Amino acid sequence: MSKSPSPSPEKTSPIPETPKAGRWSCLVWFGIAALIIYYFGFQAAEEDAHAKANWDYYEATITQSEARHGGLEGGWAIHYSFQVDLPSGARSYTDSQSSSKGYDKDEPVEGQFAIGNTLPVYINPDNPTQFHRPLSQSGLRWIAILGGGFFGLIGLSVLFSEDKKELQPPAAD
Repeated sequence: MSKSPSPSPEKTSPIPETPKAGRWSCLVWFGIAALIIYYFGFQAAEEDAHAKANWDYYEATITQSEARHGGLEGGWAIHYSFQVDLPSGARSYTDSQSSSKGYDKDEPVEGQFAIGNTLPVYINPDNPTQFHRPLSQSGLRWIAILGGGFFGLIGLSVLFSEDKKELQPPAAD
C-alpha cells in the first residue's frame, strides 16, 4: 500500500493566500481610490469653501459661447466668455467645461452656457484675474464615491482573488 502525500498546509487553508505581487498591486488600486476620493471629495470641496468664504460673489453674464470637439479621442467642450461688473469696472473672463451633448458644427449653445445667461462666480478681491465657479457638491460626492469605490473594488478583487493554479484538480497518476 502506498501512502498518499499529505497535503501541504497552504493548500488546505480555507482562505488561499494572495501572492506578494497581488498584494502590491492591490495597494496600488487602493492608492488610486484614495487619491480620487481625496481630490474630488475633499480638496475640490475645500477650494470651493475657501472661495465662498474669502472671495467676492458676482453674477456674471455670458457674452460668448461655442461648442468645440476635441478631435478623435476628445469629447465636446463648451468654451465661453463672461463679463463681471466689478467696482473697478467691467472685466471679461474665459473658461470651458466638458459637455456630454454632441453638437452640430454651427449649432448655438443652449442651456446654462447660452449667450445672455447669468452664472455665479467668485472673484479674488486681492487679484481680480482669479475667479472661481461654484462647484456642484452632489456631483463631486458622486465622482468621489463611484470613482473611488470602483478602484477600491478592483483592489479588493485582487486581494481576495484565488490563484488559478491552486484551483486546478491534481493530475491523475
